[in-house]
Amino acid sequence: MWLETSFCLLNVPYHDPLEIDPDMLSALLRAIQHMMNDGIRRIKKRQSTYLFEINKDLLFVLIMQSVPDEAIYRQALVKVKEKVSSKFQDRPEWPRLVKTGQIGMICECAIDVVPILPLRSIDQQLTPEFRSRREDIPFNISEFSDMLDLVCGFIDGKKTVAQIVDTIPIDVNLVLGLLSVLLAYDWIELIRVPSLGDTLTLVKEPTGSEFNSFLPSRRVEELIHDFNGEFPINQIADNHKMNPSVVLFIARQLLEKGILSFAA
Repeated sequence: MWLETSFCLLNVPYHDPLEIDPDMLSALLRAIQHMMNDGIRRIKKRQSTYLFEINKDLLFVLIMQSVPDEAIYRQALVKVKEKVSSKFQDRPEWPRLVKTGQIGMICECAIDVVPILPLRSIDQQLTPEFRSRREDIPFNISEFSDMLDLVCGFIDGKKTVAQIVDTIPIDVNLVLGLLSVLLAYDWIELIRVPSLGDTLTLVKEPTGSEFNSFLPSRRVEELIHDFNGEFPINQIADNHKMNPSVVLFIARQLLEKGILSFAA
């Protein structure tokens, strides 16, 4: 929030984001500002706790439900304050921007908030899958939008979160933070896809795309024929006198091509 005007520059909702009234939030923040003048850094109202941090011209507020250890969230709020300060407020031109009211770039700071305070907890063993219905993300602008598009490009319903984190060339906390936003705004759901192991059974899809392999096509056709949901990968490898790791490698490619699927 901009202290001079009590205007909320950025709101990152963590609970029922579509039900938050921005005008009510601004009124609440104005009340908090008065308390800050008395040196108060924390208040509790009903089931909610409000933590405050201030730096130069900005007020940082974290509103949360009952938690086992508030100190963790206080530290996170301080990190957000320090990140925003180093990114914007430490610039030589900051006093001029404040004087002329040109500090709208603070609304782009969601990219700095979500790696520190993700909207949801993410299990890295689960697989993100797009949903057909998506809510608008109010702070999806500028760099945040670019990074969100980058992460979305790695979501295919097959890679686990851990695999995406290992593949995508940006900070792991930023990836998890962006995925938490996608989850909170119903862009994705996290599902558990069976892991591809030696004892897993696969079945051939009725319609599958063409597959090119380093093995002769007849060998591959014979392998595909044995993927009928009855034999696990290790048994198919024994039947064809092949290394199980080679059969496993081919099975992964066949899954990617949609030629095979997991047996029910």
